[in-house]
Amino acid sequence: MIIGGGCIIISGGKVLLMKRKNVKFFNNQWSNPGGKIEEGETIKNGIVREAKEELGIIISLKKNLGVYKWKIEEAEEEFSGYEAEITEGEPKIMELHKCEALEWFDINNLPHPLAPYTAYYLKNLGY
Repeated sequence: MIIGGGCIIISGGKVLLMKRKNVKFFNNQWSNPGGKIEEGETIKNGIVREAKEELGIIISLKKNLGVYKWKIEEAEEEFSGYEAEITEGEPKIMELHKCEALEWFDINNLPHPLAPYTAYYLKNLGY
């Protein structure tokens, strides 16, 4: 079982999404920031760490958006989501080998394809 976590960042009616590349799952899909939780790390701390590693920002977590569960091939994953806000920094691509684009999208005009866990969290926020 792989445990992961990620965050949905919405500001001014726009959501921040990354286009994934060169990754095993959900390649070439628009996704929220996030990733695997490291051994000994809490889910919340892992989500904050991933935002810093992927986007160079400090976030604070707000609302729990639930757990998205999926299985592909031999992998089973539970991916916990939180609504978050940026408390420090401007988002930029920090891992060029795993992310080809970073954009703010109007919450009512989302890109395709959208990663299923991202769609799940947005639905839980009422979008």
